[in-house]
Amino acid sequence: LGTRYRVMSYYSDGKYYNNPFDTLEHNTTPSQFAVTATEDNTSVTIRPSVPVFGDNSRRPISLMLDRGESFLVQADISLGRLNGDLTGTLVESDKPIAVVGSHQRSTIPYEYITTLTSRDYLLEQLPPTSVWGNKYILTPFAAAGLDAPVGYDVARVLADSNGTDVYIDGVFAQRLNAGA
Repeated sequence: LGTRYRVMSYYSDGKYYNNPFDTLEHNTTPSQFAVTATEDNTSVTIRPSVPVFGDNSRRPISLMLDRGESFLVQADISLGRLNGDLTGTLVESDKPIAVVGSHQRSTIPYEYITTLTSRDYLLEQLPPTSVWGNKYILTPFAAAGLDAPVGYDVARVLADSNGTDVYIDGVFAQRLNAGA
């Protein structure tokens, strides 16, 4: 538990029926996360990385939660914003909280949304930024089946501060800013 988090989620999988001017499909599912308080009168501020459902903006969300109360945030999916991703959202509080990054029905990798028919629920309690490290070991995933592209492993790196340099096997790959 901690008081400062960066959300890790996954792209919304918004779809429309026939063309970009039609309506959204009923099985469209958003990027999302939840915040849970561990103490009464916990002040929480959320700075969304993409527009959120209910407000359709990226304005900061301020709320007060009591022990055991949770608040769900979902990316706003509209015809103009089909794949919003809440990854990088900053969540801060004045008392310890738990933050769970999730997605209702993801397609990974999302680029193959038209060819993959299987979707999975993603859920992970996130570590606060105070315990993040700067060196990680990744192992390849086993083949996911006939529909999965061969040799396509998905690994996402999230930066907490501006100017974060990412190296893969000791070779510079990219510089990221906070929340990217």
